[in-house]
Amino acid sequence: MESSSPVVLRNSNRMVAIAIAGMSLAATALVIYLLNGSYQRYQASAAETSQNLALSLANYLHGHFQATDLALQSATDEFRLLQQQQQFDPDSFSAYLRTLRQRVPDAIAVRATDRNGTVAYGESVNQALAPNLDNREFFQRVRNQRTLVFGLPVKSRITGQWVLPILRPLQYPDGAFGGAVYINTSKDMLMRVLGSLKLGEHGAIVMFDRERRVLLRYPELAELQEEQLIRVRAPEILAALAAGKRVATDSARSAVDGRMRTLTYQRIGDYPVFVSVGLAEEDYLAPWRHECWIGGIFLGALAGGALLLYFSIRRYWQMQLQLQSLDATRESNEHLAALLKAIPDLLFELDIDGRYLDYRALNQDWLIVPYPQFIGRTVCEVLPAPAADAVLAALREAGHKGVAYGTQICLQVPAGEIWFELSVARKVDFRSGRCSFIVLSRDISERRQAEMQIEQLAFSDALTRLPNRRVFIDRLQQSMANSERSQRYRALLFLDLDKFKTLNDTRGHQLGDRLLVETADRLRRAVREGDTVARLGGDEFVVILEQLSEDSREASSQSMHAAEKIVEMLRVEYDLDGFAYRGSTSIGIALFRGHEVSSDELLKRADLAMYQAKAAGRDTVRFFDPQTQANIESRMALEVELQHAVFNEEFILHYQPQIDSQGKCIGAEALVRWNSAKHGAVSPASFIPLAEETGLILPIGHRVLREACMRLQQWQHNPLLARLTLAVNVSARQFGLPTFVEEVRQMIGFYGVNPALLKLELTESMLIDHVDEAIAKMQQLRAIGIQFSLDDFGTGFSCLSYLKRLPFSQIKIDQSFARDVLSDANDAAICRTIIALGGNLGLEVIAEGVETAAQWSFLRAEGCQRAQGYLISRPMPGGEFETWVQHLGAAA
Repeated sequence: MESSSPVVLRNSNRMVAIAIAGMSLAATALVIYLLNGSYQRYQASAAETSQNLALSLANYLHGHFQATDLALQSATDEFRLLQQQQQFDPDSFSAYLRTLRQRVPDAIAVRATDRNGTVAYGESVNQALAPNLDNREFFQRVRNQRTLVFGLPVKSRITGQWVLPILRPLQYPDGAFGGAVYINTSKDMLMRVLGSLKLGEHGAIVMFDRERRVLLRYPELAELQEEQLIRVRAPEILAALAAGKRVATDSARSAVDGRMRTLTYQRIGDYPVFVSVGLAEEDYLAPWRHECWIGGIFLGALAGGALLLYFSIRRYWQMQLQLQSLDATRESNEHLAALLKAIPDLLFELDIDGRYLDYRALNQDWLIVPYPQFIGRTVCEVLPAPAADAVLAALREAGHKGVAYGTQICLQVPAGEIWFELSVARKVDFRSGRCSFIVLSRDISERRQAEMQIEQLAFSDALTRLPNRRVFIDRLQQSMANSERSQRYRALLFLDLDKFKTLNDTRGHQLGDRLLVETADRLRRAVREGDTVARLGGDEFVVILEQLSEDSREASSQSMHAAEKIVEMLRVEYDLDGFAYRGSTSIGIALFRGHEVSSDELLKRADLAMYQAKAAGRDTVRFFDPQTQANIESRMALEVELQHAVFNEEFILHYQPQIDSQGKCIGAEALVRWNSAKHGAVSPASFIPLAEETGLILPIGHRVLREACMRLQQWQHNPLLARLTLAVNVSARQFGLPTFVEEVRQMIGFYGVNPALLKLELTESMLIDHVDEAIAKMQQLRAIGIQFSLDDFGTGFSCLSYLKRLPFSQIKIDQSFARDVLSDANDAAICRTIIALGGNLGLEVIAEGVETAAQWSFLRAEGCQRAQGYLISRPMPGGEFETWVQHLGAAA
């Protein structure tokens, strides 16, 4: 072809320039259109995801709050009923609150206050140190509003943990305010639940009440850690929620971090509490910004190509014109292919029979075969049968209604499972009258994973993935019902890992968690299919053995064989991150058939049997023993009576005289006695160890110390009694209190007694573990004149090395040595050694338990100058002791 003339060339160049400019504008418009559509889809997807997360979280929290509220209502009903029947007893009400604790396993404690706000009922309540909640905001609200109250997170004054308090008022029968019952839920547990949701790097969750006060926020704010009040904005939406609307969606910029978020506000059931789930734009629009970056690069490349084309045409018009057209077509196709591949949704067209007509937008990484091979084939030929059936069902629904939403299908790919949600719209060809269907397929795998995680939090243990207590109780009740029908025995095994606390304390909780996970895996392998393995908490596991024999002996043998197999498997050495650990377990077994006992009673029996295995030396198996249960119930009954005795002040002091070598009374030892209204006089050997174990020794010891000071005050006005010393036994728990020194000082000052007349008796066993702390406390009290006596000297093994450091003024020869001093050469030698040791260290030596004149003569001959025991006098009430001293003084 001949070359173009200059005029024609100029006109052609102008036309080419206009055409290039038009193509560039068209390409720009197309990119903008596609990016705008992608932006809208990302926004819609974010709104839908936030709605689903908010709904899932609200359902979970509603279940927790419902269980909490039912427990609170039970407590208020029990309080009102006891008041109406005039049978209210603080200890019984506290015991009832402890039973409610089992209904809310995620709660920290169930406690109640009196009308003045003092925490008076429930678990771990110490009357002497009970905190007062009158200045707490949530207590003032429940007192004024008289309804269910959700308090702001606070730091517990009892446990020191951050908790979310939920309260209901206690009312007397006449409607008067009687206090509040509250349940503390661990703030850390709730934050773990909020943190388990996939929100992206900058997402946020807020839980707030009707007054827009923020109760929890994830991620947590420093203001909430300092108990500062923060309120949620968006009052119009919150007003609509408070008026009854269940859910609302909005977009707003956060006042906390300035990030723009898509927010879904969801009410939690009918409670005055709401959650807001916010997804940050910088998270969910990150792929879209990447698409914009690709589009910008494409447009820049297109502009450069256009300029190159323009200048090339001037030299090689015809050839470059053909090449430019070919290149433009190729680049446009490549650009469209790249854009379509970047779109995360699958777009395709099907006919009424499910045959592929077109496949316009897809990500080839998701497909089983390349998409051109789909055209002309049916979904039954391409997809697995369940997925194909779901697609055809969606086509039928869209054919009837015009649209169909929400159909979900699952495809197996080498990387795992991918879940898609289909949206189908009917399309009609007006020329032929035939209809086809446009299908949009969206990847919802992350949403499904979040839903599964929330479900797993509700029904399984987060660490071991075993069923949790809720699921275990349900399966136990099912097993009891099944055994009722089949008349075959089942067995409940209660497992506790031996010395697990030692591993945690010495090696850290990370290795402890690894051991729990490995133990759970071994238990799964040890049982049969159909048996249940669950974790109750801590290092406690339970196993339900199904389908045992109809004969009790054979069923016992079968369960014992299974338990011993578990014991052997758990003895095998563990590899805990390179640390070799060999553990053991104690197992208790309780057989059951049908509903002979309740599930709670059955669990208690297995627990008791486990403790029998512990008592037998650990690493063994024991069946439930009814006699052990009877002993424990008797002990629990005695503990309740002991609590009543402390409350009713049934304890009195008896005084046993102490004399010197001339027979003169130099003092007495105050001995506590329990004068029970039900059992009469109770031996100290029966109730003192129980008081030590339960902590009741603290109020008992406080009363003994107070009574001793009162008695010394009374003796000051009697010349025969004014110089007598009074020895008081101090328990390890009482001495270990941080406030013990101040308590003694206040007692001495309040009653105005001479501190040199008060002698505190300590046993060597209570000084071994914290000797430096004990020395510091003793020196502080010695500085004001208090004396110390070392009780039961010689019965331990470690005190001699510390005796010279401890500021004692007296040591006591234990009655076990004094009793047999004339008949046992070893006891005689021990007594001589103690007397000689006391003389060398400048300490008084007193023998207790002296019952015969011969014993006292021997001890006095060896150098012991003081004694007490039945030879001198039995312990006597205060009045009898004073009369005894006066008679002794008159005889002298």
